[in-house]
Parts: sequence; structure tokens; C-alpha cells
Amino acid sequence: MTMMLFATAGLGLGALLALGTPAERPAPVQVNSRAAVRSTADTTSALAKRLTGTWKGHGTDANASQAQPLTMKWKADSDGTMTGTIMPKGEPSYDVNVVWKSDTAFIYESAPHQSKSLDEPVVTRTLAQFKGDSLVGTYEMRPAHKDKPQSLKGRFALTKQGK
Repeated sequence: MTMMLFATAGLGLGALLALGTPAERPAPVQVNSRAAVRSTADTTSALAKRLTGTWKGHGTDANASQAQPLTMKWKADSDGTMTGTIMPKGEPSYDVNVVWKSDTAFIYESAPHQSKSLDEPVVTRTLAQFKGDSLVGTYEMRPAHKDKPQSLKGRFALTKQGK
């Protein structure tokens, strides 16, 4: 027991000595928070300019034999958050929020909504990418009840309307 106590104390002392004196320690890195905020605002602004509006095209579930018409409407909220409404033909529309973004892609997630394909409430997570004037992506619908293992994947391709 005594040996373990000395070993622990020795490791702690060694760590302190490795840090050096306050004069020898490197200065903390200063983060320019205005630049970070500006960078995030720039990315949001660029995404808003590119995404805001109505997009139409087709989506295909992995188990579907043919593509189904799909419409998306996107807008920037007053706080800069991008929100959208997904409108699959023949199914109820549902709202989504962008949860991650870059210069060329973004991820959006839905609140629970009813899926005709899975015949139950689901949440959808989508990766969308800009390809020229198109928006393409993949999605996965998972049951809102986590005890159900079934999920459904698919893909879509859309073009912006009224450019």
C-alpha cells in the first residue's frame, strides 16, 4: 500500500515538473471569437443564399421500384437557422432543421413524422450535397420508437425552381 502511495505521488510530482515554471510554460492560445462567429455567419449566409427557395425532383426509397416526386422548401429563420419543409407526394409533409453545414453539403434532421413506407412514426436524417445547380443526397428513416430495429434508406435529386 505504501509503495502504491509513493508511486502515485511520484507520478504527480513528475507531471508538475514536466510543466515547468510559469515563465517556461507556453502562453495560452488566443482564440479570435469574432473571426469564429464571422466564419459561422459566413457559412450560414452562403448556405442561405444557395438553399433558400423551392426545390423539386424525385426521391427513391431502397425498397421502392420507382422514384416518387419530392418537393423541399427552405428558408433562413431570423436567427440564421435554416429550416425546411419536406413534401413527398402522397405523404404528409414534415419540418426539418439543418444541424451541420459546410460550403458544399449539409445535414438536416426531422422531428418525428408519419412514414407511409414504414407505416409508423419515424425521424429522418439526411446528408445533402450541392452538385452544380442540383441538390442530391441520401437519407435514413428510423422508427421514432428506439425499440424497433427497422429503418429505410433512400436517395434524392432535386433542382431549384424559379432561379
